[in-house]
Amino acid sequence: MKKPLNFARIVGLVGLTIVLVLSCQREGDQGFLVKQIGINQSAQAALDNNQMIATAQDLVNVTGSAFANQGITYGRVADGDGGDDDFDCKPSITNNIKIDTSHPDSLIISGTIIIDFDSATCDSSEVRKGKIMDSIMLVVAFKNKVFKSFEKITFENYWKDSVNVNGSVSVTAATGSPTVVTINGTKIKYHDGTSSSWTGNLVFTFQRSGVGSTYVSTMSLTGSWSGTTRSGMSFTANITKEIDFKAGCFGHRHKFIPVSGTVDITTNGVTSTIDYGDGTCDRVYTVTTAGTTTEHHLG
Repeated sequence: MKKPLNFARIVGLVGLTIVLVLSCQREGDQGFLVKQIGINQSAQAALDNNQMIATAQDLVNVTGSAFANQGITYGRVADGDGGDDDFDCKPSITNNIKIDTSHPDSLIISGTIIIDFDSATCDSSEVRKGKIMDSIMLVVAFKNKVFKSFEKITFENYWKDSVNVNGSVSVTAATGSPTVVTINGTKIKYHDGTSSSWTGNLVFTFQRSGVGSTYVSTMSLTGSWSGTTRSGMSFTANITKEIDFKAGCFGHRHKFIPVSGTVDITTNGVTSTIDYGDGTCDRVYTVTTAGTTTEHHLG
């Protein structure tokens, strides 16, 4: 005959059950919290990477415009990267460029172009400060004007709107080849004191169609990179669908904006996808993380 449970044993079993339930609930809450933190970090990493892409685009445009401004019509400019000459800020551009014509079959252009925004007057829509120094070695063959160039671009307390860029990047280009931008641990710092850094290769391809005042310029971007986000988390990024940029949107003939393409950014085991759209001229892009899509605007 089984003995009935006494009151003390009943109370003990009930207490143990409550402890187990609460423990499982706490573990569930902690698991949910960890997952949500990962999702939030991934979504923020996507926004950080959108800023990195914008920074790379900016440096390519600014230096390309400086080339043209100084009368250097070879290199990236020759392949269609005329740069963004619709500046809301007009920098002082100087150079110590030397042109070596002593070779019978080629000329060599070398020196540094200095783009100084500290003395520039900007309108209310754009703020730039600091300097960009572009050291260049450009070799041009006389016979068919085939070129090959190498640049090292260094930032000196350079600000574009609310972000500060420090470090340097390398740029290589050649006739018939895309422009390759190598990011070497460049840091982006924000007004709130946070910063992100990144290293990798970006490949820009420029095309120009039409003639005279009717030409249309396009730019595309592929590549991958890695680094740390503003929250100190490691990430990897990969362009999964070529990013296309279009000039002429909103009446700015030479300003490129991304209009299509996707980027996957993974941090803390969670992947977010940036989608720049279907080719329409707008300033909208989306970020999708864990099935949730949010809309954002460029600039």
